[in-house]
Amino acid sequence: FRPPNENELSYSTNNCLILLSPQKLIFTQEKNLEIKKEYIFDGLFDLNTQKEIFYNKTCKPIISNFLKGYNGCIMCYGETDTGKTYTIKEIIPSIVSQIFKYINESDIEDELFKIEVSSFEIYKEKINDLIEVNNKNLNLIQGEINNITNINVSSQEQMTSILNEVLNLRNIKELQNHVSKSHFIIKINLSHYSKQKNCLIISKLFLVDLGGSESLSKNKEENEENIEEQKLINKSLIALSIIVNNFNINNKSNYIPYRDSKLTQIISESLGGNCYTSIILTCSKHQKSALETRNTLMFGEKAKNIVNNPIINIQNDFNKEIKNNIYR
Repeated sequence: FRPPNENELSYSTNNCLILLSPQKLIFTQEKNLEIKKEYIFDGLFDLNTQKEIFYNKTCKPIISNFLKGYNGCIMCYGETDTGKTYTIKEIIPSIVSQIFKYINESDIEDELFKIEVSSFEIYKEKINDLIEVNNKNLNLIQGEINNITNINVSSQEQMTSILNEVLNLRNIKELQNHVSKSHFIIKINLSHYSKQKNCLIISKLFLVDLGGSESLSKNKEENEENIEEQKLINKSLIALSIIVNNFNINNKSNYIPYRDSKLTQIISESLGGNCYTSIILTCSKHQKSALETRNTLMFGEKAKNIVNNPIINIQNDFNKEIKNNIYR
């Protein structure tokens, strides 16, 4: 939960949430205080939370499993201006540090590592490369992005520099108008070869900053283009919500509509698949955001019921060319 902004404070000082414990909160509605709903999550955090405590709870276990060969996803979901992009920016230095600490402490005689980084946005249902910025409207084939730029990184400093450049694109004036109307994703691929075991372990990590989840009615003063942008964001977020809902009902056909949007195709493994996933809900406690906060909490409550089935990604049968491309 982010602190109230000036707009909210000028409106009132009332909140719609009561935090009762590190895991439990009560949601109330100002118009009818008798309407109350209890939510329980794995952790609740506000402006008084220490950064290290937040990281250790929400991200560190995901990265630890990623380094062991499991797929991972850290996803931020919530209303615009509640801190999704801020959260991604704050956790990236710790993620990079954790990855290279693990690599640097490994057995240099036995283990080889290769790290690749890519980043892209989904804007108006089009996939745009954020490393090679002229590489736009890329094709998606069976969940993989065709011709996306992957950069090999060999040091903590290089990786930090690349990710900072990508993050700074979100601050460019020409792009600021559509930042909240696009999904921003960083993908990290890790290949780990063990000489002693003669096996290759390949894992992937997604860092996902979703577009703002607010309803169109909140932005009724927006121009026609902005409304169209929000419609397309809502379309993909609705597809995401439908997937979450399908895991919460008696879905006899076991059909999960991942193909309904490019977003859900790309992160399909994160919801009910081969992945360890952490969903970070970003909210305002202020009464003015009550409707959007309630919707965010409802999404998180349902998403929490999804059971993933992560398995370690070991390849015992691989060619010499792949092995020769792995470096420490």
